[in-house]
Amino acid sequence: MAKYLAENGIKLDGNFYCYRYIQYGYSNSSGLPMKFMDEKGRFIELYEQSTLFADDTMLEDKTFLPYYTVEEAAKITKKAIDDCINKYHTVFHICFHPIRTRPGRMCTLPWIDDILSYCSQKDILFVNGDEWAKFVENRRKIKIDKVQYNSKSGRLQFSLTGEKNISGITLMLPLQYGDKIFHSLWVNGEKIKHKEKLLEGIMYLLCVLDVEKGEEIKVRIE
Repeated sequence: MAKYLAENGIKLDGNFYCYRYIQYGYSNSSGLPMKFMDEKGRFIELYEQSTLFADDTMLEDKTFLPYYTVEEAAKITKKAIDDCINKYHTVFHICFHPIRTRPGRMCTLPWIDDILSYCSQKDILFVNGDEWAKFVENRRKIKIDKVQYNSKSGRLQFSLTGEKNISGITLMLPLQYGDKIFHSLWVNGEKIKHKEKLLEGIMYLLCVLDVEKGEEIKVRIE
């Protein structure tokens, strides 16, 4: 099936999630997408993004564990969202079946409304599967090295290199490191304009760059 999906242009699959004796969480020990492999150990150009939560595993006892109420599920879910922001390097991925939006004990509409409102309050970005797969693929093609920080001058510098041509990447750098607040951004010796934005409670310097395959891009902030 993974080969079939890849052959038809699908980049991301989200069908895997916890089931027997595990109701939610990181079933494969990671919240990052990973590529499928064939029987000979060759990568298939299809990512699997495991689902962290699903309504049927939380609201029914099909996992052979006691089920939760909708209110309890929403509370646990918001804790997981906080962990994605503050603790883990991952996205938040949940599965809601349309049939469970019907009235009744397992109606998920209050759960959906609660976490959407919570994500909006936290200013969390929403992306679709194609956008996430493209972002992951391009990010993994970029290498950061030669990182140096001079505490006396308050200068942070590093190099970027790419394994392929990538246009329009957004470079995010912390506005503050320790007591140092950065004001200027330089790329290959040229001072460039940047934006400052609050994302998930942290202020960043943002700039957009084009990366050419094999080219070294020297970046510094001070």
